Amino acid sequence: MKHLIVIAGPTGCGESSVTRGILERLKNSERFITTTSRTPRGSEKNGVDYNFISQDDFKKKIAENYFLEYSYIKNRDDYYGTPKHQIDQKIKENKILIFNYDLVGAKAIKENYPGETLSIFIVPESLDQIRKQLLARNPKMPLEDLAKRLKNAEEELKDQTEYEHILVNKYQRLGETIKNCYQLIKQSLG
Repeated sequence: MKHLIVIAGPTGCGESSVTRGILERLKNSERFITTTSRTPRGSEKNGVDYNFISQDDFKKKIAENYFLEYSYIKNRDDYYGTPKHQIDQKIKENKILIFNYDLVGAKAIKENYPGETLSIFIVPESLDQIRKQLLARNPKMPLEDLAKRLKNAEEELKDQTEYEHILVNKYQRLGETIKNCYQLIKQSLG
């Protein structure tokens, strides 16, 4: 039985929306809350969207081997990490954890919990789909930011072969993608 589900994908591809849809359908599941040194955006809440801590506190926890894995996003000067003890506790509680991670995080989960991890990569039909979705979220996004996010998405798409399953999130067909993802997860649960 796979208790740990990684749902990943390039920025703007819909992996967060797919995760929300899975959480609504899958009993005894929850989204894993990552720890970050960045400040909350908009209506984000501590303990709901992320566990927000200071950069100094994050660095102390790195030195204490608190994290299973962590990454530093240089262009944003932010850290993101996975507290191992939180995963272990949820497994003991027989919870199904869903992670929205990049390749580094996905590999760390798969390597540290072999046989318990299912990885799914959500891809768009095209980069133009990502552009549309990013602009729908933020119509006033500066062109420079949009170009940077599209370039990042293009790079992230190269990682898809590292995942067990690849699902195409067709434009305006999110429900279909959630259904397909849910079926993959149910099969892995036995």
